[in-house]
Amino acid sequence: MTDFISPLTGILGECEFLLISEINAQLVVHHPFRPLKELSQMFGLSEEEYGLACCFINDHYATNLPFLYPPHIIAVAAVSAVLTIRPSLGVLSAAGPLVRNPPAITSTTNQMQTSAQNKTQKLKLWLVESDVDVEGVIDCVQEMVSLYVIWEQYSEKECRDHINRFVKERKLDR
Repeated sequence: MTDFISPLTGILGECEFLLISEINAQLVVHHPFRPLKELSQMFGLSEEEYGLACCFINDHYATNLPFLYPPHIIAVAAVSAVLTIRPSLGVLSAAGPLVRNPPAITSTTNQMQTSAQNKTQKLKLWLVESDVDVEGVIDCVQEMVSLYVIWEQYSEKECRDHINRFVKERKLDR
């Protein structure tokens, strides 16, 4: 059986490439990491903010965004999401919201919040002056927020139960 299947995978791959070349399509996807690096230098992102933006970019591959928007739009969306959506540093901890910050942390937190506000203001001014597709940036951010909401609500056990119920209702388990 394996002798019979193995040549078919090579033929199938060859047919896929012929089909792609006939419709003059390309499967090249440009990554937004280079524009992100330039934007991070431009806006003075901290290492943590840059890391969060990289996570945003890595997560966007779970959507169809790489095929819908150019890399620079996705990079701008990552920066804007990091600067505007994420909770300010020091307000949230791993255990949950902090009720009070000690005085030493409060001054550091205030400086971080001021820095984040300056970066956000700089981003807003840059978006107004640049020729970037702001609607595309907004769509990218909204798509990623929707993805994160779905991931937050996802339960493997619940999904497995739904699939099993679907199979049993349609009597596909026989």
